[in-house]
Amino acid sequence: MTAPQKRGDSSRRPGEAVSVVMLTANFHPHLGGAEKQALELSKGLTALGVKVLVATRRMPGLAAREEVDGVPVFRLPVFGSGTVNSVSFMFSAFFFLLKNRAAYDVIHVHIASSHALAACAAAALTGKKVVVKFAASRDFGDVSTSLATLSGRIKLKVLGWFRPTALVINPEIGQEMRDAGLSLPMKAFRNGVDTGKYVPLSYSAKIELKRKMGFTGEPLFVFAGRLTAQKRLLEFLEVWAELKREMPDSKAQFALVGEGPLMDDLKKAASALEISRDIVFAGLQRDMLPYYQAADIFTLPSSAEGLSNAMLEAMSCGLAIFASRIGGAREAISEGESGVLFDPYSRTEIKNGLRVFLRDAAMARAMGGKARAAAIEKYCMSRVAREALGIYRELCAE
Repeated sequence: MTAPQKRGDSSRRPGEAVSVVMLTANFHPHLGGAEKQALELSKGLTALGVKVLVATRRMPGLAAREEVDGVPVFRLPVFGSGTVNSVSFMFSAFFFLLKNRAAYDVIHVHIASSHALAACAAAALTGKKVVVKFAASRDFGDVSTSLATLSGRIKLKVLGWFRPTALVINPEIGQEMRDAGLSLPMKAFRNGVDTGKYVPLSYSAKIELKRKMGFTGEPLFVFAGRLTAQKRLLEFLEVWAELKREMPDSKAQFALVGEGPLMDDLKKAASALEISRDIVFAGLQRDMLPYYQAADIFTLPSSAEGLSNAMLEAMSCGLAIFASRIGGAREAISEGESGVLFDPYSRTEIKNGLRVFLRDAAMARAMGGKARAAAIEKYCMSRVAREALGIYRELCAE
């Protein structure tokens, strides 16, 4: 693949689509929310005629340059692990951005990590614009994790000096930034979903898919993501067990799709709580679509989230949402209409919500229809790409 085509800054005509470099620590085929959004947004912008290239770390076994779904990807050299790896990527990114400064107008940084500093420094020398996406809130969010370490606090201080435009995907993130004294220009942003790919099945087709996949539960709950402490799945299984003892005739199942450090603990808990027949550990799946289409209710009991990609995909597939009342879920879900929200630390709220779904299967179907409508109206990737382009153009016009 050839190097990015260079253009002088003066060649861009008023109203012409700006060119963008997506800067992300990891990228496809790496699985993760930020990586998925970087790819899907790149594809959405490309469809609008925007020139997009991706700069990311070079991982073992991957080519230095390639195209992914029509998007040019440049994998930059790094070495070592941990902090050394992050620092080496920061320098690689800085020199890449300087060398290719005529190929882009805007640097879009995914996640406010150390490579955001490289983007800011390069932009200061080249006159380019920078947007930095702050993607999560609460204890595991970009601000909180940065405040927990000296290097993180220094990073926030330096970002405050450079003042890139912050893309915030829920109001909690903006408030955390203000509370931390991080005064940056902010733009409300959102994650997007391919509503043409993630589509619901008819009721009869859903039942047939459940049968083919070996699910016997009705209703079928599904979780998708990393099996980590912040997802509060152990606590959720405990509440599930309590309710199943109260409703022994219930045939509901719960599929956990993903892997992570809590896998063994979750399996042991399911056995100890005598709910192993209800819980399906599906492991890591690169194609989530069949699981969304077979399920009835998407479950996300996290203590910290930004705007969950998995939740948006589930909404687009017509699933009712049963999630913590935090982060982007509070804006995405209309309580009692497209889903049920709960305090992740309240066993009573979780149990009451579960009980509602177990008693009224028709309600989940009705909520799923409204969730699908909300996904199309507010979160389809074509709309998100247009909003991103609007932000880029506004910055370039300043």
